[in-house]
Amino acid sequence: MSRWGKGLPERLTAAGSYSARQPGMALALSAWAMKGGHIKMSDHGSILVVDDEAHVSEMLQEYFLELGYSVDVATTGDEAFRRAVSKRPDAVILDMRLPDTTGEQLLTRLRTLDGSLRIVMLSGHVDEDIARRTVAAGAVECLHKPFDFDVLQRTITQAVEAGREPHRPADAECVAR
Repeated sequence: MSRWGKGLPERLTAAGSYSARQPGMALALSAWAMKGGHIKMSDHGSILVVDDEAHVSEMLQEYFLELGYSVDVATTGDEAFRRAVSKRPDAVILDMRLPDTTGEQLLTRLRTLDGSLRIVMLSGHVDEDIARRTVAAGAVECLHKPFDFDVLQRTITQAVEAGREPHRPADAECVAR
C-alpha cells in the first residue's frame, strides 16, 4: 500500500514518493494547472480537485487523468469557486482544510451556486462530527486520508454520472444551512 492509501496503480507507487516517480510530469501538470489549464483527455467527465497540498492534488490529477477524466486543480477556496463559476465541473474533490477557508464553508458556497454539484470531501483528520455535517450539508461522501483509491474512484464515478444530470440552483433549504 502506498502512503496515500490502497488502490493506487503500481506504476504510480513503484518509485516511492510521488515527486520521485515522475517529476517532469508532475511539474508540467502543476505548471499547466497554475496557468489555469484545464486538461482534457476524454469525455469521462470533469473533476475539480481542491487541495492546497501540491503532492496530493498532483497525485489526484494524474490518477484521474489516467482514467480519462478532464481534471482542473485549485489550491484555495476562492480559486476553486472562480473555476466552478467559469466552468461547472461534474464533480469536486474538496479538502477540508484550505489556506483561505474551510472545506465546510466552500462546500456551502459551491452548493449555493449549484445545488446539484456533486462534492466529495477529503479529510486528513478523522472527525466523525465534521464528516456527518458535511454530508448533511450536501457532500456525497467524506473520505479520510489515506484513502482507498478504489473507493475514491467508485465514489467519483457515481458523482460524475449524477453531476451530469440537469443543473439546478440550490434550493432554499440547502442555502439556509
